[in-house]
Amino acid sequence: RLSDVQRSEAMALFTEGKQPEFKMDVALASLRETIGRRAVLAHFFIEMQISLACVDGPLNTAERSVMQQICDHLQVSNLVFDFIHQRVVAQFTFQRFYSQQQQGIRPDALAGAYVILGVAADSPDDVVKKAYRKLMNEHHPDKLMAKGLPPEMESIAKEKSQEIQQAYSAIRQSRKSKGQ
Repeated sequence: RLSDVQRSEAMALFTEGKQPEFKMDVALASLRETIGRRAVLAHFFIEMQISLACVDGPLNTAERSVMQQICDHLQVSNLVFDFIHQRVVAQFTFQRFYSQQQQGIRPDALAGAYVILGVAADSPDDVVKKAYRKLMNEHHPDKLMAKGLPPEMESIAKEKSQEIQQAYSAIRQSRKSKGQ
């Protein structure tokens, strides 16, 4: 959904980033300065990078190394990175297997839904609901925009919040059908 000018600029930046002489440290320092203390934006950026890197499969050693550099510059801990990575992998799994057909939610999709919300499958309903609300609060496009997310990223934020809503819906549907 980029304009012609934005598309040309994005292509030029992409080409620049592929060059051997590209100074990733300089770009990350600039990003860190722009983000400031807004950790939610750093986490969102990490989530986008992981999503892009995982399109062709699990992170390889080189991709992990680059992700570590990004995390170091943005002051994102290994623990937070691991949590975000698990959630992204679960989102891929959930989206691949999510189905609201008559036979119900596939077990692998349901397992991914729990990971997306960051709760165990045996968590009480109130814990699941609290996790859902917390994630929606963190990923809601309006809240992210208020924290400085560029308007061009709004559609990605909307997709993330929809994935969270679908995961919560799948869990609720599964529990309702089991009489929990």
